[in-house]
Amino acid sequence: MEPIDFYKQNVISLQHGLEILNKRKSKLAWLRFAAIAGIAACWYFMLPLGLWFVLVPVFLLLLTFTRLVYTDLKNKSAITHQHHLITVNQDELKALDHNYYSFEEGSQYANKEHVYIHDLDIFGHASLYQYINRTRSEMGSNTLADWLSAPAKIETIKNRQEAIKELSAKTRWRQTLQALGAAQKINMETQHRLQSWFDEEHRFLNTRIWMLLRYLVPSVLISVIILNMADVLNNYTRNYCLLAAALLAFYISKK
Repeated sequence: MEPIDFYKQNVISLQHGLEILNKRKSKLAWLRFAAIAGIAACWYFMLPLGLWFVLVPVFLLLLTFTRLVYTDLKNKSAITHQHHLITVNQDELKALDHNYYSFEEGSQYANKEHVYIHDLDIFGHASLYQYINRTRSEMGSNTLADWLSAPAKIETIKNRQEAIKELSAKTRWRQTLQALGAAQKINMETQHRLQSWFDEEHRFLNTRIWMLLRYLVPSVLISVIILNMADVLNNYTRNYCLLAAALLAFYISKK
């Protein structure tokens, strides 16, 4: 299949998928409205029958409403991702028509003292970098700029060619990666934050007290629940133990 046909089919398919997601978004909105209306109706019509006739259906409707909200958030994320995928394919169609100016041109990498960058139009408007650049992270952009700015050994060139050959057959995967990068570009600051987090000392894993608690707390909770089910401990004791475990988990998460 020719590249132009591949990208056109992708755009049509993605736009069809986008229409389905938008219809689902509308349905979810009406379902959330119906859940809220159902809660109001329960209070109005069923309260004279007794509080329990209200609390049970209201609780179930609240659970349904919460589930619908999470489903809608996932659907919105899918819509955004679908938009980015469509843009990726539309940009490739423009590039096939020799219009690749939507890609970053890499002017920041141009070194005036470099021996061949300016003569060969490596960086800048209508440059080689802009023609081949599909990076979505600052690290990727830097790597591509480094490759274009410095000669490589024959073995290194062969390795890069093998990598390109492997990735060329994974168009869907590459486009998904591009769409995710378009949603939120990863920069060097993000990398530094992650590296600092990885390098942090393990505050709990290397402490004997926390090593003991990670086994003791689940054991105590399981024992309390079993004893409560056997009517040895009452519900108040069980609830206090669960509350203590929740507070302990909250305290650890803030560390």
